[in-house]
Amino acid sequence: MTILDVYAAGGYYTYILSKAVGPTGKILSQNTERGRAFVEDRQDQTQGKALDRKIVQAELKNVDQIIGDLHAISIEKESLDAALLMLTLHDLIYSSRAIDLLRKLYGWLKPGGSIGISDHIGLPGQDNQSLHRMEPTEAIELATKAGFSVESSNLLRNFDDNHIRSVFDPKLARKTDRFLIRLRKP
Repeated sequence: MTILDVYAAGGYYTYILSKAVGPTGKILSQNTERGRAFVEDRQDQTQGKALDRKIVQAELKNVDQIIGDLHAISIEKESLDAALLMLTLHDLIYSSRAIDLLRKLYGWLKPGGSIGISDHIGLPGQDNQSLHRMEPTEAIELATKAGFSVESSNLLRNFDDNHIRSVFDPKLARKTDRFLIRLRKP
């Protein structure tokens, strides 16, 4: 399989995907320069480029790191089996960039290809943009508009989350309520 990890930051999912697809698979790990500078251990601010180190230290030979804005990079049409978009759609939802991104990914996916999306759940009527959250229905509507069929799962739900807090609030300890959807290209 060939899988794109969109805005991989420190490479948490890149590492998992690399092991999952094995030596015959390929992971394209996309980052911007800002994402590449990601500090994985927030207690140690001297570290940066967590994914760069992870690729070398774990010998992730099947990972190609792509540095650049997703709209500026070149990936062959219908060359991807899957993509992951983890905890980033909420940053794009309040602009046209979200639908543009999903349409670009749609073009890169092979027929039958999938995108896994998870993000922090926001509630209707609150300032989800400043809280770095979004309503699951917003993601589903966007995906449908981009031409995908959508399946939902409650696997990552955390009903103890206080949805009026920012996802960065230390009281949440990064344990937010998250939606999980699978988009499939027909």
